[in-house]
Amino acid sequence: MEWIHDPVTYTTLRIRATPQSHILTMFRTKNVLPLLRKACFFLLLFHASIVQADTIVNVQSNLGNFTLELYEDMAPNAVSHFLANIEARTYQFSMVHEVSNSHITGGLYFYESCSEGPVITPPIPFGEAEQSTLQNTPRTIALVRNPLNPAELSGQWVINLNDNEELYGPDAPVVFGKVTDGFTTVENIADAWRVSMDVSLSVPTVNYEGNLVVSCDIFNRDNVVKVAMQIESVDPPAEEVVNVFNNSSNTLDIKVDASSEGLLGLSLLLQSTEPEVIVQAQPETVVSLPEAIEGMATFNAETGHLTIPELSVDGTVQYTNLVFLLTDPDNLFFTLQSFNTP
Repeated sequence: MEWIHDPVTYTTLRIRATPQSHILTMFRTKNVLPLLRKACFFLLLFHASIVQADTIVNVQSNLGNFTLELYEDMAPNAVSHFLANIEARTYQFSMVHEVSNSHITGGLYFYESCSEGPVITPPIPFGEAEQSTLQNTPRTIALVRNPLNPAELSGQWVINLNDNEELYGPDAPVVFGKVTDGFTTVENIADAWRVSMDVSLSVPTVNYEGNLVVSCDIFNRDNVVKVAMQIESVDPPAEEVVNVFNNSSNTLDIKVDASSEGLLGLSLLLQSTEPEVIVQAQPETVVSLPEAIEGMATFNAETGHLTIPELSVDGTVQYTNLVFLLTDPDNLFFTLQSFNTP
């Protein structure tokens, strides 16, 4: 185990082995869909609108949403590194591990259980820290420099509540954007009840007010502030593909008509291909859809059958009439029963 002191946020970071994130929720066959809908406080809101200038990132947390505008022209290296972390899913459901009266910061840790505590996110290579005239002023977001080499950017992000440029000193975080909407959410995170953990003395919490220490009898992953980030498209929206296999994440990203339970979008993670094809529903990816879409999958909660009319891979429909069966309700495992090819 290794300890690294971060001079920017004045915290000591305990680096552990990279964890495997497991998000397992206990379900019974007939109540799978209602509980999935309850998991929607971590859903991602994807807006397929056209951005004329800077890239927009939508951020959702269990304390509310906010929006980032990134300064690609003024801080291209930092923006590129930040977006690379989003695409690598480094920030996906990561925790906000420290807040103060001057900033909130995250991007370094996942939190799955009280017994395990905060665990380091899978790192990507450091980025190059560029020279910039942008200042750490209120509402700006910045990337913290590598404490061992200030010429490099880490994946840790900081959102400034105050004018912090002088506070940080010569190795100040590199500003690359600002909060354009939902800054009240950022302030609410900063004002949340704080507890001490090994990674920070001021970790914000949810529904844990009045407790001075972390007690695993009552504290779990739902009590930490988590964020998920989605890059908003800067290109004209293409024709929507309803059900697709995403090679980069190894997921089936589908839209489902669950009858009385509603219209949902969610991802199923590929777990195995031999001897059977097995996928696992990821409840934290669930999003409620406003209307039905032609070609949606269907789920029958009574029989446990999930039917996908068409599945696209690499931009083309390669499988049709896929039928999965919910074979392990406790772990949300679906096993492929049959399929056709065009």
